[in-house]
Amino acid sequence: MVTQADIERVQEEIKPQMMVMMIIHFALMVGAGFYAAFVLLTNWQKEVYDEAAPGAIAILIAFTAVNTVLSFIIPSFLLRGIKNNVTWTGDPANRSSNPTQKSTRSDVRIPDTPAKALMGGNMVTRIVGLAMLEGNMFLCSFLASKYSLWWLLGTGTLLLLMVLRFPWPRQIAEWVADEEELLLASRGDTSQVPSP
Repeated sequence: MVTQADIERVQEEIKPQMMVMMIIHFALMVGAGFYAAFVLLTNWQKEVYDEAAPGAIAILIAFTAVNTVLSFIIPSFLLRGIKNNVTWTGDPANRSSNPTQKSTRSDVRIPDTPAKALMGGNMVTRIVGLAMLEGNMFLCSFLASKYSLWWLLGTGTLLLLMVLRFPWPRQIAEWVADEEELLLASRGDTSQVPSP
């Protein structure tokens, strides 16, 4: 059972990664949001818009809807795979390797704790989902500039979804602490399993 002390320890361990993830999340929201605001300001009094074929509009709506749904599904599948393959310095599943030996590749960084390894996986999959939402936001904003400002409702809805998915430190630390306990128990390393 994960305790308050475990969550606080994990929060401290993942603090740098948490800050990076919050900055990236905020930057993705702001970038697409500023573009939507620019489209609104520059097209506010536009009277003539291009005519879009009804079939094209239906395809664009379907594409945006499907891509938005996939922005939730794909990261969860990716995270499941990453959790199964996560490793860190001193990982009991890699007993044949020397935990103090550094990788010879300069582009490989092995986290030094299970919490940091899990947080890295969480961060990557969250960014994938957010990038999919951001792409849809830019598409809706572009369509608003070309066809109708009503497309900005799509941008606003997607922005709201991004706000709702914001990575709050406590919430992420609880997830990482739970997953860390499960991961260490599954690897048979009871020495690193947080005590109840």
